[in-house]
Parts: sequence; structure tokens; C-alpha cells
Amino acid sequence: MTLPKRPRRSSTPRTVPLDHSHLVVGSTLPATHIKSRISIVWGKNASISPGDIPRVSFSVNHKFDIPVGYQPNDYVLPTENERIVRYEIKINIYHSQYNPNSQVDKLNNHVQSLSEEGYDWLISLSKKQMQIETTGMEVIKKTEGPDDGNVHIVELQAVGEREIWYDEGKKVKKIMPEIPLPSQAPDWFSSSAPTVSSPVHPTSQHQPLDTSNKGEPSRLKPLTSFPPPDLTRVPSRSSTSSHSSIPPRPTKRPSTEEEEDRQGDKRVKGILKDKEAGRIEERPIVDDGQVNEADIVKDVQKEKKKEPRTVVQLGPPGYQALIDTVISPVGSKGNEKERSSPIQQQIVVNPADVIIDERSRAETVEGIATDPEFPPISHDISPDTSPKTNLPNASANTSQSIHMAYNPISAEHIHPTPLQAMTPFRSPSTTSFNLAQALSSPSYPSLRRSTPAISQSSPVAFTPRAERERLVTARRQVQEKRRGQVQAAQAESSRAAQARLADVQRLEGSLITNGKEYTPLRHLTSGSICNITGVVVATKAVTVTKSFDHLMSVILCDPTRHACDPSANEELVVSIFRIRQSDLPTNVSPGSVMLFRGLKISMFGGKTKAQAFSSSNNTWVYLEHGKEIKYENQSLMNPPLNRLEVDRMVDLFNWYKDLHQFPFGAGTFGSDAPSRRSSLTPGVPRDAITLSQVTPATFFDAVVKIMCVVRNNHRKPDMELYVSDGTTSTSYQLRNFHNIQIQGLPNKALFILAIHDLPPSHEMPSFDVGNIVKLENVRSKLYRDALELSWSELPTSDQALQGWRRRKCMLIDEHDERARVIERRLRALKRGDIVDSPAVNTQQPILVDDFHSTFSTANQIPQPNVNFYSTLDHGTTRTDLPSRIATHLQTIHTDPIEHPLSTIGDIINNSTIPNKYRIIAQIKSIVPRSPSDNIIQAYCTHCKSSFKNGWAWCQSCNDTDGYHSEWRYRFLVVFKDEKGDELAGLVADQEATEFLPPLPPWSTSTNPNDLRKSERRRMELIGQVYNILQGAKMDGVRTKPYIDMSLEVYHILKPNAEPENGEKEKVVVGRMFGMKSVTQ
Repeated sequence: MTLPKRPRRSSTPRTVPLDHSHLVVGSTLPATHIKSRISIVWGKNASISPGDIPRVSFSVNHKFDIPVGYQPNDYVLPTENERIVRYEIKINIYHSQYNPNSQVDKLNNHVQSLSEEGYDWLISLSKKQMQIETTGMEVIKKTEGPDDGNVHIVELQAVGEREIWYDEGKKVKKIMPEIPLPSQAPDWFSSSAPTVSSPVHPTSQHQPLDTSNKGEPSRLKPLTSFPPPDLTRVPSRSSTSSHSSIPPRPTKRPSTEEEEDRQGDKRVKGILKDKEAGRIEERPIVDDGQVNEADIVKDVQKEKKKEPRTVVQLGPPGYQALIDTVISPVGSKGNEKERSSPIQQQIVVNPADVIIDERSRAETVEGIATDPEFPPISHDISPDTSPKTNLPNASANTSQSIHMAYNPISAEHIHPTPLQAMTPFRSPSTTSFNLAQALSSPSYPSLRRSTPAISQSSPVAFTPRAERERLVTARRQVQEKRRGQVQAAQAESSRAAQARLADVQRLEGSLITNGKEYTPLRHLTSGSICNITGVVVATKAVTVTKSFDHLMSVILCDPTRHACDPSANEELVVSIFRIRQSDLPTNVSPGSVMLFRGLKISMFGGKTKAQAFSSSNNTWVYLEHGKEIKYENQSLMNPPLNRLEVDRMVDLFNWYKDLHQFPFGAGTFGSDAPSRRSSLTPGVPRDAITLSQVTPATFFDAVVKIMCVVRNNHRKPDMELYVSDGTTSTSYQLRNFHNIQIQGLPNKALFILAIHDLPPSHEMPSFDVGNIVKLENVRSKLYRDALELSWSELPTSDQALQGWRRRKCMLIDEHDERARVIERRLRALKRGDIVDSPAVNTQQPILVDDFHSTFSTANQIPQPNVNFYSTLDHGTTRTDLPSRIATHLQTIHTDPIEHPLSTIGDIINNSTIPNKYRIIAQIKSIVPRSPSDNIIQAYCTHCKSSFKNGWAWCQSCNDTDGYHSEWRYRFLVVFKDEKGDELAGLVADQEATEFLPPLPPWSTSTNPNDLRKSERRRMELIGQVYNILQGAKMDGVRTKPYIDMSLEVYHILKPNAEPENGEKEKVVVGRMFGMKSVTQ
């Protein structure tokens, strides 16, 4: 099929190339650019006077084609002859922020440095192709060359940064870039000119206009007229500066108090008027200590009749109890204000100077009502001259009393302005108060009733002072204890760090023992024979040299030569040559410590290398997992390995372990660090476990029988085995991607084992169906709530450090006891008997990647072989599933309460459409939307429709560049449940991409090879879609597993149907949504 030619897109460049007609002296160049090579860079070697402005100057040679002859006009025709004229264009770039008259030397110096930097960079770009935009440059000079008139010299000038593109336009460099400067205030902000005052008020206005209801002057003043607050003092009403023009805001009081204040103002004004008229005679106050008892009783009754006020606690829990202890809970107005004040300054009077009668305290204080508008009460303490009081509750033996009187009213105590009329701030006086005496006083019940009650549900903790002190002491003790623990831990960490540093320093030195000297890797010299110890960082595979020797390389490190990165090539490479491969340390893994004797040191590539040849004095030994010592040949180790050499290897192992902070192998996983006395005996092999004991993230050896073999030719893994040992997994759902079933064997006894790399050809007969084999190096993994097994080589060094061995497969003879046990279990399972799992081994399997073992079993899917519709009336659970339920594909809506199972018959009979259901059904068939199309279609997101047949791009919107084109899954399916009911369905668009393989991107290439590759890739995806939805083929027939799916149901018009009664027939169709794939 011949594809139509794709039209080219037209694009208009932002700038045009510079033309010779633009180069007119005194003109400014339009939006142009020049692309040429730099011929000269002007700067340090040019004749520039010291007073010149810093700049960047360079010259380029450019050739222009200039027509020869007459230019076209109304009278003559243009000529076609042209001649080439060469122009030498010099470009001067100045910095826009340079000011020679400025006093800021720092900015000018920065500009000078930018000029030098640009010069150095242009020197490196000399004779190379570059492009610069000449828009806005000024033509300041144009002359002809002195030697040849065919060369014109033009000089351009630019101010400000310019961008130069180089390296074929892939890179850009700014010349003379702008220097960022801090933001500055305008000049008028710091001007020394006098401030212009407000306009003069007219003569008819004697005072500023009042803006408040109380006649206060206007407060609308500029912010700068107010003094800044004092941030070093505690804010209080009494600390207001006298020069401030802002009146302090008074404390808001109840309306009853404000009314009393206004009445007090009227009384004071009346008294002043009477005083001025001479109707009041001023008499001195006689302090005789006489108090009218009837007035006191009347005042007490008046205070008792007052309703309780709301108390607001401003403080932490226990604060109110502290206030009640310090301030007596009386009902006077003054004390209530003192308690409600958020900021109080207490003046403590010496309790030795005041003696208070506890029985008369409440009545004496309650009988004195202070008015907020009057001056504060004066306390005259006269211990000698004052007579006794005549109150009924007064003590007869009181030797001292308190005399209170009002000061004479004068004009200086009257406040004519609201600022002066504010309530004065009173500081409470704290006196000696005995709580025990107050509780025993007869007036205590009345005093407690006068205090507003606090709700029992209040969070305030009414704890006594002793309890609070005890809590504070306990808190301090805990803090001191914790501080001591932290300091002890820090001291221990410091001592441990010092000990590790001492060990490292010891490892950096030589070790002389057993008649041999072990040299650190950094001090090796070329041409010498040395003994070394080091930690294995990496190993290389065994190769055969030209002399038929077997060569293996190991990379070692120690504290003197380690870069923490093998790619840095800072470690030592040791090449081991042996005649037989079995003599090489092929089982050594990264993290092990090796000791070599008799290495030859050479120099290659500027670094020292080591060679271990097959000689009598060369031998090796390595420490595996920090526990076991393994020899090449113990008889060749002469003299034998002693304790100091073993300790050196253990120290190296601990150093490398502390450096990388991870355990090494089975011997150290989940246990303490290796001891300094390692065992010189071989280790104990790991026991095999049954498949019923396998848990996620487990590393074990398995003895199994091969039930089925699946070979994958075009994808990983290369081979998959279905194995069983006659035991069943009761805790985990098993992965069964191919939906393979063995006759008579339950699904929970069939495990899938993935082999990522095929074994050698001579081992392939061991993997035939029916063989019983022992597989070493098997790991388990839980992926999407399904358990699967894997058998592979060492893929990473981390797994080798965790104790992984090279995989090994051994065929078990049929007469072996292990094979007999497996066959006996399998026969019991096929008979339907319950197989008792063997006791769990005392030796736990080795866990790999322990953080992956956290999993959830909430959505596990057991698979008993029962009718999954039998319990729909009683509520559907996850156990009511068919025996062939798909494990690789399921819905995300699995809650049996919110999303119960339905049948296709229920969907058809339900008249509520559209609706959403959850069903379990097969995909009976997959049908493309058109006979000449397939299940993957080209789709236009702009037109929201598929391409017509033969379209190379969407011709509806003419999207020739494929901006809105993409591949999508769009096909029809037929659902079928176990009852035989069928329903048409749709799998398309974004919902399909959630559980089907990802599609390739849209390509606009017309290369036949690219078109064939794209077509081949789509065909592969179509095959995968059939395998996912209908299962893989078994003997040419697809298994068609049941899928737990969610459908959105709606009506569509039946195609090619004749209308009945004016309406076309409607068909119920379900669209799959909310699906997820649980395969890799």
C-alpha cells in the first residue's frame, strides 16, 4: 500500500539573516542574526587606552552576494549577475550597568570581571561556528579595506547582555549578563527635605473635627506619627508612655459598672459645683476608727444579692487554684477586677507589719465599696494610736488595726477628658494568708458562695501547691535522668568511635606474624613479592587464557585503598591463575575477606596489580560470612594460619560491615556481629523445607516433583516449572499465570517456579516432567497477594552478601526416601485425603529483603471447588469462587458488602440503567469493531474517533504531525457465566490500559522498517491480550478462566435494526472498568 506524501509544516523564523543592505551607518538593525566563525577576539592584545569602557569585542568574516548592474524599477529590468563581497564585521558589546562616574567600585569591578570572562570564553571559541542575534545593534562605522576594495569593515555596537549559540545551536552562552542588584528605596524616601504639614484649618473651625461619639479628637493620623513600641518591656496598661498620643484602650466592663461610673461622674460634678458656690464646708477628716455597723451589714447584704459574674481563666491548669490561694475569694468589686486582669503586678507587703483578724476580715473588706472614678484607698497602718473597732466579730485582743479613709476631693483628682477618666490600674497587694485558718473561719461558707462556681467538667486541675511542687520536682528528675542517659550514650558512642578509629589505624599498618609480613594495599611496590589481606568488593567470571590456564579476578580493598565505589577503580585487582578451575575460589562472594601469600606485584595503567600464579609459595584462604575459614588446600598453607592472621581478617570484616551498615550472609542475618574468634571448621549446610512452610521473602532449598514445564521463547522467564512436593499452602494464594491444572491435584498444592536463565544443555534432561529434583538457591516472593518462586544465579552482589549460593540442581533417585515421601503425599492428595504437613524445622529459613515481608492477607482468594452462586441469597464472600478463577486479573472493588456479586441474568432483568455490577464470568469471544480492523486502533483525541480504513493520519482535523493521535484498545467481548447467560461487552480506551499491556507511542515515521516494527509489536500485544482475557492455549484450546470483574452497564441502539413504533431496539452492553493486573 502506497502512503500519500505528508505535507511539510511551514514555520516562520523569529529573526532573518543579516543582509548587506542593513549595514547603514547610524541605523539600528532590525530583527536579524548572523551566523559565522570568529576570526579575531579583541581585548588584551589590542590597543585599548586605559580609559576605555570594559567591553567584549570580536570580529567575524561574512560573505554577501551583491547583485551587479541595475536594480529593478519601472524602467529597467534587473540583471542576474552577482558578485561576492566579503565583510569583516566587528561587534562591540558593552555592559548596561557600567557607570564610570559611579562611586560603587564593586559594581564596576564586577563588570570588568565579566568582560575578562567573556574574552577568555571567546578565545576558546575562536575559529568555530557560532550565531548571535544582532537585533537592536547600532552601525557606528563602515569603511573599505586598505588593501582590497572588495573587503568592507563594519563595526556594530550593542549595550546589554547577548546570547551566543554554538555547538550547532545546541548550547548557548550569555555575554555581559545582567548583574542582580538588591531592591532599593526611591530617592524621595531618604530625602532630607522638610515634611510638608497638613493644610491649615479655616478660621471658623477652632478644633479638629470629632470622629467619635464621645467627642474624642480624630485618630486618623499617619502611621509615622506614632512612636514605635518598646519591645523590651512587658506590655501593661501602666507602662504607657506619657508622650504617646494614643490613649490606651480601657478594660471593657459590664454595663452596670459603666452606669455606676456615669453616676459617679454626676456626683463628683455636683460636689464641685456646690463647693464653688460655697454650699459645702470643707472639714478635715477625723480618723477616730469609728465604723457604722448598720452600714456595713447593709453593704454585705447588698453584695450577697448580686448575681455571680462569669469567671474566665487565663492561665495553665491549676492557675485558678493558685489565685484562690493568694487572693482571698471575697465579693468586692476591686478584687474581682484584680483577679480578672490578665497582667498583674503584685506588691508584696511584709507580713510582719500587718496583723489581720481572720474572723473580721471578710466583713471589713466587703463593707468597703470602692468607686473606680475615685482615687485609690489609702491604707494607714497605725500599730500604736488607733483604737479598737466596735464590730461584733472583732477580736478583743487585737493590738493593731487597719484605718481606711478617703482623701479630700480636689480639682486635680477630677478627669475632664476620656483619657484621664479611665479606670486607674490598681496593683493588688499580696499579704500573708493562712489557708488552714481561712477554712476554719465561720465566714468561710459565705465566702465560698460569693465566688462563682466552676463547672465540674472544667479541665482546670485544682491541685494544691504541694502537689504541683512534687510534679515539678518529678519532671526535673526525669529530665535529668534522660539527660544523663543521652550523655552516657554519647560518651559510649564516642568511645566506640575511638575504638573503631584505633582498629582502622591498626589495619592501616603492617602485620608481622608467623614469619611473614602482610603489607597494606597502599604500600605495595611494583616488582615485589608480598602477602596481603583485603575485603572482596567484586569478582569476575572465570576465563581461559591462551596457555589454557584458568583465570579469575577478584577486587580487594582495605582502609588504605577503598573508594566506596568499584567504578572508581581505586581497589586492587588480583588475578588468580590455576590449571584446574576447581582450584579457583569461585564460591567467594563480595564481603568476604581473602588472605594471599606470595603475590607478585606489577604496575599497569598507573596502578598496582597483583598476580597469583600456580607456584608452591602462592596460596589463598578466605573468611566467609565472618564465621568460616575456607582454604584452597590446607596442606599448602605452610606455616599454618595462626590466631593473629585470623583476627586480622575478622577486623577487616567488621570494618567493611560498619562502613556499609548491612549484614553479610546467613551467619550474620538477624544476629550479632561476628566474634573475634571465628571458627576454622566448615559450616553446617542449610536444611531443605517443604513448600507448605514457604513464606514471602524466603531463601531455601526445595525438593519437588516437576508436574508441568512451560518454555517461553520470546519473553522472560525462559522457563517456568509447575512443581509440587505433596504439601499445600493454606496461608497464601499461589500464582498460576497460565491457569494450568493437574488432574486430581488441588490448585493450592501447585507452585510455579520461574527460571530466568536456562541451565546448560547437559542439565536440561533433569527438568523433564515427572522428575524429582533438589533445587538449591530458591527464593519466594509475594506479588499482588500471590506467592511465586524463582530459581536463578547471583543477579546482584547484595544477594550474594545475604548468603546466596550459586544455583544447583540434583536429580533425586526414585528409591530415595525423599522421593517416596513426595509420591506418598501426592497420592493422598489425589484421593482427597488431608495431608498432615511435617513439623516445622527448628532452623528458620533465611529471609532476604526483610522489609518486603510486610504484606496484607485481606484480599487473599482461596479456591474451593463449589458453586459460587449457591450462597448469593445469604451474602457473598471471597470463598464463594469457582475453581478456575483467574489470579492474574481481577477487579479492585472486592468488598463483599459494598460490591456484592451478581449474575448476568440479574443485570438483564434489572431495569435501572445505567448501573454498575460485579460479576464472575468468562470471556467467551473477542470481536474487533470492524471486519477489516483489529483490537488495537488508531485514535484521534481531538476528534474523539478512530481512524477510517486506510488513513495514515486523522483527515478530519488534518493532524499530519500526529499531535492528537495515539494507539488504543477498542474491541468487543462476549461475557458468559456458569449459568450459561451471555452479555455483550466493551473493552476500550483508558479503562483498558489499566490492566492490559502498555501500547507503543504514535510514530509519524514513513520508513518501511519502522512501520514493520510497529506492526509486529502490535501483533505481539494482540496475542498477549488474548492470553490475558482467554488464557493461554493448552493443546490448541484456550482455557478461558473465570474473571472477577466490574461492569458499567448502559443501553445502546442495536445496529442494522429496523425501528418499531418509531423507536430503534436497544441492547444492554457492559463496559469493563476498575480492573487491575497482578502479573509482572
